Amino acid sequence: MSVTSANVLIEWLRQYRLLEPAQLAELTHKRHQFPVQPQALVKELVRRGWLTVFQANYLLESRARELVFGPYRILDHIGRGGLCDVYKACHVQKQCLVALKVVRPDYASHPDALAQFQKEMQAIVQLSHPNVVRAVDTEVVAGGRNYFAMEYVEGVDLNKLVQTFGPLPIMHACEYARQAALGLQHIYEHGLVHRDIKPANLLRVGPTEPTPVADANAPPTALIKILDLGLALLEWIQETDERRATLHRMSHAVLGSPDFISPEQALNPDQADIRSDIYSLGCTLYFLLTGQVPFPGTSLAQKLVQHQNEEPVPVEQRRPEVVPGLAATVRKMMAKRPADRYQTPAAVATALAPFSRRSSGFIPRPIIPRGS
Repeated sequence: MSVTSANVLIEWLRQYRLLEPAQLAELTHKRHQFPVQPQALVKELVRRGWLTVFQANYLLESRARELVFGPYRILDHIGRGGLCDVYKACHVQKQCLVALKVVRPDYASHPDALAQFQKEMQAIVQLSHPNVVRAVDTEVVAGGRNYFAMEYVEGVDLNKLVQTFGPLPIMHACEYARQAALGLQHIYEHGLVHRDIKPANLLRVGPTEPTPVADANAPPTALIKILDLGLALLEWIQETDERRATLHRMSHAVLGSPDFISPEQALNPDQADIRSDIYSLGCTLYFLLTGQVPFPGTSLAQKLVQHQNEEPVPVEQRRPEVVPGLAATVRKMMAKRPADRYQTPAAVATALAPFSRRSSGFIPRPIIPRGS
């Protein structure tokens, strides 16, 4: 049911603290300067930047109370996982932005879903590293739904970056993967496995890289943050087979992303350890360097089989300026047998360090944005 009165709308704005105090005061004391009809009033508030389009739609659908979780005001919907919706939100008192993870309504009363949510929260609150998105508030319940807040960072994920610019300058690709490895090492040291490392879960925060063609050789300066620990599991927590299967079904049909999943994780998610994340990071680096996934253009089932039994086109064939040492590093990260890979993310970071600096002796290929 849509709202029919501007007065009701203004009362909701006041009750749920959807406007800043100064904005609400101006709306109240200068009411004659604002539209009378609720739809027009909401449109004007969006035009002024006082409301987001997401908030406006909820208000017009009489869903104002759904824009508030405890001390947080919802601003926008930014993602959805197996169990949770993720919102951009603002802490009303502290005036800080967060990414708010909220258990979806269809799982709000499901004990296994809540157990998985609690497990994720326990995993994330342990972590404090510049290359991992961190928790900023502990789990709370509001309106019968569990939620917790993580730091909100503006940036672009590496999948979108490659889709926009094509393969990245080699120094940048290697530095981004090196930083991701440092974040994974921190995760590993806390007994965790991420289970879904892929370009879309690596957020680049900082200057607008890749730089224009004239500056394509400039050293990378952006910060990489690992996102979405929703599939991370505490290695020491034991589950019954039935309970584990239930949690897996609720999280994802396949635990991980087919283009980047390790052979052992595709066969049995419970076999995944940190070396599975290293394989996925190797596939990610392959994508950053070539602009293609290791096994493109095939079905889900084919991709899973290829990860287990086939070798991708060598990275240096798709990107000739990749030097032999870097090509060997990518191959070792993507070895079929976990024992043949680097055994820790720290070892990966060390291996990539020489290729992340200008002194590495090769010149990255200038990147021309697609469509130019």
